[in-house]
Amino acid sequence: MTETPDATGQARTGSITVTSATAIGVGGMMGAGLYTLVGLASTTAGVWVPLAFLVGGAVTVFSVHSYAKLGARDRSSAVQRARDLRLVAGARS
Repeated sequence: MTETPDATGQARTGSITVTSATAIGVGGMMGAGLYTLVGLASTTAGVWVPLAFLVGGAVTVFSVHSYAKLGARDRSSAVQRARDLRLVAGARS
């Protein structure tokens, strides 16, 4: 962390950057969402919450696998999109 002077001219340490502020915000939202999810799951599934999370994880694995296979099969559109983004970024410079 860098030392930056405040209004009185005194050096202060621990200033927050855009990256660290973003990380704090995302972490807070994800943490609150996780606690909300666990609370809702416990009222709905009761003692079966661990099994519900395991089933949800299994469904997620299959979903990620199918998206990965689809993306690997049709790479041309992804390559074209990356090329378009580079052209737009280059035009802004």
